[in-house]
Amino acid sequence: MSGSQPERATDAERGTHPERATRSASAEGGATGAPTSSSAGSDRRSAPSFTTNARLAPASPAGAPRTSSPPRLRRSARATHGSTRVRRTSPVLRRPLPRLSRAGLLVLAGGLVALFGLAVYTLFFSSWLVVDQVRVSGNATVSTDQVLTVAQVAVGEPLARLDTDAVSERIAAVPAVESVQLRRSWPHTLVITVRERQPALVLAAAGGFAVLDATGVAFARPDVAPAGVPLLRVSASAGSDRAVVDAVQAVVADLPTDLRASVVEVTAETLDSITLRLPGGVDVVWGGAEGGALKAQVLTELMKTPASLYNVSAPDVPAIRPLPTADPG
Repeated sequence: MSGSQPERATDAERGTHPERATRSASAEGGATGAPTSSSAGSDRRSAPSFTTNARLAPASPAGAPRTSSPPRLRRSARATHGSTRVRRTSPVLRRPLPRLSRAGLLVLAGGLVALFGLAVYTLFFSSWLVVDQVRVSGNATVSTDQVLTVAQVAVGEPLARLDTDAVSERIAAVPAVESVQLRRSWPHTLVITVRERQPALVLAAAGGFAVLDATGVAFARPDVAPAGVPLLRVSASAGSDRAVVDAVQAVVADLPTDLRASVVEVTAETLDSITLRLPGGVDVVWGGAEGGALKAQVLTELMKTPASLYNVSAPDVPAIRPLPTADPG
């Protein structure tokens, strides 16, 4: 009897305590991989969830054994939500800059002052950067010797100490020089570039001629009128020469380029009576200097008809003098 009582006690215990049986079944189900609903809910609350990211493997051929590979697991966004990742950076090691001592600062300042003094001495006082050559360019009627004589540049003078403004003023005082430009060409050369005045008119004066540029400045007085430059003859009743020259300058400037080059002589009886002489004895009565652009256009059209005289003093009513026709008899 004593051997059979424990078995009955166990059976009765199992029958009268269903909760213990349920717990045993849950434990057995967890061991076999099939959790109940209550245990699955408690598992979701207690353990972090994982999602599978495994790709489906191609189907195995018939009869071939199936092989299962462990799925690739990645942590879901819910598991990492709210978490903060802290990055730790190593501190940057900074080396302190070396500091010069007072003696070092004095030595550095002394070196800079010495370099500055050497540069000043080299530029302004030494014989290393002195003028030993002067080049002249751009001159045609003014000789190079004349420019050098007027410039008064001393050979051996330091190039940096050369007073270029004074040299330019002396060269510009030459009547035929319109402008001058100086340039230092280191280490030993001074370059002088001259721009000469160009003749625009030749004024007949007592004892010879005066060559005038486009601004009316007389820069040469030859004994013979230069070829290719219009000769200006002014009567005594025309007034001052300067006023007549200015009026004639304006007339010549309004002429077409090809016609301007062919003007042989300009006669001014008065300021309002200017006549141009062209090659072959053809005259152009221009009148005053006003309305020059319109007169030039009218003259260009009139000259398509050969004539001995063209009158454009009144451009609205121009006139011509036809060439004389030969007598057929």
